[in-house]
Amino acid sequence: IALIIWLTLIWTEKQKNFNHQNILLLIVYLFFLGFGVHQTTLQIAPAVLIIVILPFLKFDKNFYKKFAIFVVIGLALYYIFYLVGTGFGHGSLGKYIFALFVIGVLIYYLRDYVQPQVWFFALLMVILGLSTHLILPIRAAADPFINEGDPSTLPRFMDYIFRKQYGPTSFFVRRAPILMQLDFHFLRYFSWQFFDAGVISNFLNVSKQFIHTIFQFIVVALGLTGFYYQFKKSKRSFIYLASFFFMASIAMILVMNLSSAEVRDRPYFFITAYMLWAFWMGIGAMGIVRFLRKRSKLLAIIALCLIATLPIINMASHYHKTDRSQELLSLEYGTNFLNGLDKNAIIFTNGDNDTFPLWYSQAVYDPNAEEYYLEDDTLLFAEIKGYSISKKEEIPKRTQTKLNEAYMAKKSLGGIRKDVSVANLSLLNTPWYIKQLRDFEGIEINLSDKQIDALHPIQLANEANFKVGDIKITYPKDKQLFVKDQMVLQIIKDNYGKRPIYFAVTVADRVDFDEYLQSEGMADRLVSTKAKYQINAPRLNHNIENVFEYNSIYNEDLYKDENMKRLINNYGADFMRMSTTFYQNGDYENAVTYLKRAMNFIKEKDRYLPSLANLYYEMGLYDSALSVIEPLVQKSPEDAQLVYLQV
Repeated sequence: IALIIWLTLIWTEKQKNFNHQNILLLIVYLFFLGFGVHQTTLQIAPAVLIIVILPFLKFDKNFYKKFAIFVVIGLALYYIFYLVGTGFGHGSLGKYIFALFVIGVLIYYLRDYVQPQVWFFALLMVILGLSTHLILPIRAAADPFINEGDPSTLPRFMDYIFRKQYGPTSFFVRRAPILMQLDFHFLRYFSWQFFDAGVISNFLNVSKQFIHTIFQFIVVALGLTGFYYQFKKSKRSFIYLASFFFMASIAMILVMNLSSAEVRDRPYFFITAYMLWAFWMGIGAMGIVRFLRKRSKLLAIIALCLIATLPIINMASHYHKTDRSQELLSLEYGTNFLNGLDKNAIIFTNGDNDTFPLWYSQAVYDPNAEEYYLEDDTLLFAEIKGYSISKKEEIPKRTQTKLNEAYMAKKSLGGIRKDVSVANLSLLNTPWYIKQLRDFEGIEINLSDKQIDALHPIQLANEANFKVGDIKITYPKDKQLFVKDQMVLQIIKDNYGKRPIYFAVTVADRVDFDEYLQSEGMADRLVSTKAKYQINAPRLNHNIENVFEYNSIYNEDLYKDENMKRLINNYGADFMRMSTTFYQNGDYENAVTYLKRAMNFIKEKDRYLPSLANLYYEMGLYDSALSVIEPLVQKSPEDAQLVYLQV
């Protein structure tokens, strides 16, 4: 994008009477080459188009009038065909018609300046730029381990390119108020880009809010100074940069139409706008130094030195967050998930954050990943009383054959625990992924291609019963079952008793199997017994003590963002379950030990300190209980429960 901006500005300086069209051809190529990296490359295309046609101002007195008419017609066509396309299930039709209209206007309007062969070369540049996408069907046809979208056929390839699985987008149906999108997304992300107030405040031992206010003022003031200085020196270059900024900020807010409940923060959508703001900061800095130089060279030198420290401070304050040299948290998360499962397990995961670490651990050789199998867990049940081993799965010949085929398909992978089949619930809404699980993961799914393609969300007309083995679940009338829910039922129906089946702890919707799940650590195993909050305490304890790795978690020098902290909380929940188990068995000493260890993983530790104090009271350790409660009472003297515990 930066190269395109630079080339556009170079063209505006060199061109006379719309010559140097080779630069424009290179820009076209770079746009569509960048499209293969990320589709947001096209965000500044309208700005480039406007800049390119600006020279016509001096040739055509009616330019503004014609331009306004074309804009109105184009938007009208977009809206009309958006409505028509939506009626036929093709909400993107309006975009294609709008693009064709713009191309048609350009060809007509530039007919005296652009020769037909140049348009031909422009089309060739588009094709060459997009040709990087040809690797997608070639790779997909080889059935790789990770084959999202499976674009091996033309229809699936087109669905992949146009992101069909994410559904249609619309400028008109807002997913959140525009002002909220501007504030919560664009401006909030903007404040993250320049100077980490937390790091600087800790270093200087000064209020974080004070540091945040000072440095945000510097960022805004330098940018606005750059606005003013560039506008004063060159209105045309200001218009160029402002048009780029508008398309990368306000227009992107309208186009992306982000909701108030995105699954993750998306500052990368606006990175071009933040880069352009940095341009204005640089121009503003130059303007300040030049202004001071006219009055005092000493002041100019001092200002220059101070301004030169700003990017250094910015880089230093963000280095801790962006340094990933010791970051093994995701790897350990994936290996801990896999190594805590029985051999040949099937595990349902929720989405990206709890699936990609498992895929990476299976696919890539990493010297930090060690493979672990628990071949026989019967010995574990001597450690903690009151638990009996569940009946083991017996693998029939047909299932073993599918497992052998899956093993051969994964043989070339360099990772661990390739015997485990990962079933991502988010992707289970798509036919191509269901077929991949059936054909390459060794998961029995007794559905034909035609049946899979016909799957769609349903609402039960009557009460429905699901039964497999000793598991019985009744779904009420009007219960809505998405495709992923139907596939969970199908996979359990076809594989229960043959392979161990687990739900990751990160899965919120277990399709009403909650009372048939038994916690073993990072995953809950499907069992035949029905009860609430079942725990396989021996296996859970073995996993958290002997299987799971915590090196990255215990590394205090490693920066952990909010997503990482949420993942780490799951480990705390495991230790909390063991603490509860020991407490129920009357082993208060271990209950305290495991509760304290649980709090090492949990962000909001104060929530569990009253439980720790209660344990101390029951053990007769009153001084220890008071040492826990008194600081809490000082923080919240109005909390009656805490005051009662203190008394």
